[in-house]
Amino acid sequence: MRRALLALMGGIALLAAAGSRPAGAQDLACDPGDREVHSLSFVGNHAFTDDQLALRIVTTASTWSRRHLRVIGTRRCLDSDELFKDKYRLQLLYRQAGYYNTKVDTLVTPVSQGEVDVSFLIEEGQPVRITRLTISGLDSVRSRNEVLSGLWMAVGKPYDMTRLEQDVQTILSRLRNVGYPRPDVLRDYETSTKDSLTAHIALTFLPGPLAHIGTVQVAVTPNNSKRQEISDRIVRKLVGTGPGDIYREQTLVDAQRNLYQTGAYRFVQVEPLIDSMTFATDSTVNLKVTLIEDYMRDVNTEFGWATLDCFRARAQIVDKNFLGGAQRLELTGQLSKIGWGIMENNFTMHNLCYWPNLRQDPFSATGNYSVNATVRQPALFGTWATPSFSLYSERRSEYQAFLRQTYVGGEASLFKVLSSTASLRLGYNIELGKTIADPALLCAAFARCDSASIAQDTTKLPLAVLSGVVARARTDNPINPTDGYAFRIESRNSATFLGSDPQLTFIKGVGDFAWYHPVGFGNILALRLRVGAIWGGADVPGGRQPPQQERLYAGGPTSVRGFEQNELGELLYVFDSVRVVGLPRAPGQDSTVYFVWDSTRSVRPRRIVPIGGNSLFVMNMDYRIRSFLLPELLQFTMFTDVGTVWNRNTQANSKFKPYWTPGVGLRVFSPLGPIQINAGYNPYPQVFGPALYTAGIGSKNAQAFPNVYCAVSPFTPVADAPKAFLQNGVWQPQQGVTCNPTYQQPSRSGFWHRLTFTFSIGPDF
Repeated sequence: MRRALLALMGGIALLAAAGSRPAGAQDLACDPGDREVHSLSFVGNHAFTDDQLALRIVTTASTWSRRHLRVIGTRRCLDSDELFKDKYRLQLLYRQAGYYNTKVDTLVTPVSQGEVDVSFLIEEGQPVRITRLTISGLDSVRSRNEVLSGLWMAVGKPYDMTRLEQDVQTILSRLRNVGYPRPDVLRDYETSTKDSLTAHIALTFLPGPLAHIGTVQVAVTPNNSKRQEISDRIVRKLVGTGPGDIYREQTLVDAQRNLYQTGAYRFVQVEPLIDSMTFATDSTVNLKVTLIEDYMRDVNTEFGWATLDCFRARAQIVDKNFLGGAQRLELTGQLSKIGWGIMENNFTMHNLCYWPNLRQDPFSATGNYSVNATVRQPALFGTWATPSFSLYSERRSEYQAFLRQTYVGGEASLFKVLSSTASLRLGYNIELGKTIADPALLCAAFARCDSASIAQDTTKLPLAVLSGVVARARTDNPINPTDGYAFRIESRNSATFLGSDPQLTFIKGVGDFAWYHPVGFGNILALRLRVGAIWGGADVPGGRQPPQQERLYAGGPTSVRGFEQNELGELLYVFDSVRVVGLPRAPGQDSTVYFVWDSTRSVRPRRIVPIGGNSLFVMNMDYRIRSFLLPELLQFTMFTDVGTVWNRNTQANSKFKPYWTPGVGLRVFSPLGPIQINAGYNPYPQVFGPALYTAGIGSKNAQAFPNVYCAVSPFTPVADAPKAFLQNGVWQPQQGVTCNPTYQQPSRSGFWHRLTFTFSIGPDF
């Protein structure tokens, strides 16, 4: 103990030498005649990084923009007194980590008139290491192995006081979570810092008596002096623990969270009455729950804008004590894609909502809506999980892909909070609706080319899905994270025994993983991986295809930014202007024609239809650079995206072929999240795809040619051209003939023409 006391006194002396004020509070403003700090470096450090050491000292270099541009940025100058104290600040840091013999010196080197480079020369030496570690007093604890698992301290580790104390507090916290509300510890440290550089550590824990919950006292203050809305009996159910249960500190935290999540209380406190403990072999702890009720009914409205949804409005009515028992009723209505047809002459709408592109998409030309009634019952299963039951009707669309109309649907779900950062959601959903996709896509992907088959494929069918989602987010900011990680894994499964039509069965899994890490100077490295796969689907020529609304897509501002929205992968090109070529027919035979797209006139397709796939791979790497001008508002991004979408188990295009697109972007922080403008460079040639002809709605050819027909190059031999036959007065495509990918848009030439510009609001990943 004497040596440990001497070491403690040495640390106090270093702290006094380093100064009592925190390093971050020092003033390094430059006065006339002061020397500017051009650069700051550390030499000889191994136990700590340069960034870790720089955080512990006052001396700081001028900002990059100041040193290189000489116009903007912050100028910082050398303070000789603080430089002297910085030596002892670093020595104190090393001493706390077990490096008692560390020596620190400084080197100030002039680089120009009024500028200096500052270096800290560090001789770390060997650390004091733990040679004996004894932990006692836990033999009577039933969860001893759990309490002692995963600790940092061990024989051979440096004598790091900070980490040792962290482990001690971890053990005490774990004891409070296995039934011991008032644990304590006796510390005995012996160190030798001159010859052997050894440390002997003895920790004696005093867990105290094992405790169980006694009574649960409830004190509720009604809102505005009204009567109490939620009874004490329901409150005790929401607490989730009661008389006879083992005392666990985490249970009290969970109880407080459960009560807050009802939204019915402005103030929640769940605390143990430790003074009520009886100090015997087995004791009890009484709990006190203090609550202040809030308004039980809310009306919420929202109005905003999204990249592809344009303007959207949402209204919600909430009853937090529906029919008593703390049931929560939510009535929600939402409209999006507002004003496509109504406000098509408004100049602002055109530009904000990409009107020139979206007006050509039949799925984005009408508004989307949803109405939903949800009841949540937090006390049905105690506090193990929160069930909810919903009825809804909706219309939703995906740009250039599909329009899903749900006439009526219902869902039962169970939400479980696994920890403060993780959750689990299980759900069963059944709905009656139909999916409207582009006729050309139904023809190429699902072999539905004639009007009768298309109508059959878009009829009302029951769809039932059993789903599960596991999510965890350990980031420092949910909107603009700079450190930590997050992942989300979702599984969706549809089968006939669940209630689905045989054409709509599938198994689907999608995983999202994101990681963020600061790399100094306010810059961030962000990585994201998104993978997905679908199995099953309807039997069609060429393989099994899942329902259109479940297919996987890539490309766009939150995916591979070198491609337009959903346009990575196979594409279809739809023409409404082709040449109809008639063939000679023999007497008594039906008329025969085939369709040719005219390359000589450079006729472009009316629309491009992404096929999507049953397999997805997307990886994004962002280097986000803090702006030197308005750093709290602007951020620049250098990114590289790699991704692909493909179809497994099909006759063609079943190979994994990744596409790589680099680019740069600008992020502007706003209350709605980052506003992002990206420019992705696409070095790849245009994709070959089938050229299909559909007569436009209302056109003069719509009645004569009501189906989907393959259009071929004018150089295709007549014998190889897919043909259409006149049957019963209606032109029908030739059955059993595929449409080969023969059309390619004109190649992009020049650097600027290979750039794809994307725009989005909100977190990208």
